[in-house]
Amino acid sequence: MGCAAHTLKEFASSNEWRALLHINENNVSEILDNNFFISGQMDPEIEMKTLLENISCDNICKYPARYRYISKKMNLNISFSHCNNLQKYLEDSRGDSVSIVFASSYLESPTSYFGHTFIKINKKKDLFFSQTLSYAAELPESVGLFNLVNGGINGGFSGKYVASPYFKLIEEYSVIEQRKLYEYELNLTQDEIEDLLWHSYETLNIAVPYKFFSENCAYEVFWFLENAKPNLKMRQKLKPYIIPYETIEILLAEGLVGQKAIRHPSIDELSAIYFSLSFAEKNIFEKFSNADDKQLFLKNADLSIDVKNKFIELTNGHYDILFKKFRTVKSDYNEVKNLDYTRSSYINDQEFQYKNTHSIFIGKVFGPSTSHSMIRLRPALFNRYEPQNNILSEQTFELMQIEFLKNQSNIKMNSFDIIKLESLNKRFVFYDPWSWRLYLGGNRSLVGSKFSTVGELGAGITKGNEYGSIYGIGQMALYPFDNSIVVQGLFGLSYWIGQSHINYDFKSLVFTTNDKSQDESLVSFNYEINKKVAFSVSKDFKKNERKAMLIFKF
Repeated sequence: MGCAAHTLKEFASSNEWRALLHINENNVSEILDNNFFISGQMDPEIEMKTLLENISCDNICKYPARYRYISKKMNLNISFSHCNNLQKYLEDSRGDSVSIVFASSYLESPTSYFGHTFIKINKKKDLFFSQTLSYAAELPESVGLFNLVNGGINGGFSGKYVASPYFKLIEEYSVIEQRKLYEYELNLTQDEIEDLLWHSYETLNIAVPYKFFSENCAYEVFWFLENAKPNLKMRQKLKPYIIPYETIEILLAEGLVGQKAIRHPSIDELSAIYFSLSFAEKNIFEKFSNADDKQLFLKNADLSIDVKNKFIELTNGHYDILFKKFRTVKSDYNEVKNLDYTRSSYINDQEFQYKNTHSIFIGKVFGPSTSHSMIRLRPALFNRYEPQNNILSEQTFELMQIEFLKNQSNIKMNSFDIIKLESLNKRFVFYDPWSWRLYLGGNRSLVGSKFSTVGELGAGITKGNEYGSIYGIGQMALYPFDNSIVVQGLFGLSYWIGQSHINYDFKSLVFTTNDKSQDESLVSFNYEINKKVAFSVSKDFKKNERKAMLIFKF
């Protein structure tokens, strides 16, 4: 009996068993759903003992991964052939290999700015029916911004593990939301894939507290992988909070990544084709798009075969988006679909550019009468002056950023940005998303350098191409402790040359209830020296201030 007890304790403390129960380094399971445990407790030894004391057909089918582990270790020869749902799930899910897939950010939703990470079990002969395993928050249909942020940070929402065929996620991400899918095949054996699948069956529809910055899709993916490779313990390599694309970096560092692939959304392909047209060709395309008889238009047009091919491909792609995303069918849909064309390839399969999420800005501010040393701390994440992964958008997502200025006599807080979101989405021909920005925090933008709390919300439009953009946004700013409201017009120019970025921002005062608001005019130059170091210089024409900074990222 003592020997048996010793063996049970040994098995229950193994990495494999702890991974099955999601027992973390604090010896606590991160799954709080009572349906997950037969014992009703999170103790790994009690759970194993209870399973052994309650072996039945129903329990074997409800906790198959656990009984499978026990059967192997204790030579119990437990059969699972009667578990019809399990057998159907395994039959539908088994594949040749496993990939981690990263879906890039969704431009129209702040909650998707981080992107999304999920697992795909690849069926080489039937790719679109490959099984996917993911973890996502269950958000209420209507939730305010404050409750969204507060609940997301503090675990106020539940998340669930979900299995679905790959074609459904392609439709959701690539077609409806127009997001890139970066696929990274992992070096897992068939036995490891089987372990992952058995465990995933036990977790389906189990509720787990969701936290935007820590226990999110990226974090939970590692629990699946730890069931395939229990001794790696990749979660221990994570930062206090994790961004979904950082999952890929860790897997690359562990040497687990094999082949890579990118699935581009149709809007990326269409924008590349459209941007390749000359100015004159774009004007002709506008007329072609509005022509009643497109075939006759092309017949009479003095255009090269290559350009005509682009016109047809652009229109075909546009009609596909209208139908698949908006369920809209143009009157000449069949005519356009019957036009012959050769599919072109204008997409650059550039790998995802990973960003170091923490930054320290150190520099000097030169004013008209005095100068200051400055330091800015940004815990997360990035701004639109840095290299982007999407040519159709320039984005900012900054949280809890704080800046201090120091001269010979004092030190002062210059700004504290609780949250800053900007999405400048470039419009072209048949792609017309809104651009918008949101800011909550405090700064010294009012005349007199008084530190003021401010909230800003604005929307507008952006036009541009792969090299740059021009934007215009109408914005309302509320200064709650100054009892004032300000209406502003924001305008800007942006141009990229490799890793260099030139930007001009102008803020014009339209209406104000105070006498301290002012116009702003700022030009800046940013250069990404490497992944960890950047350089920035800027001039504020209204304040007659110049700033030079080194930016260190980690």
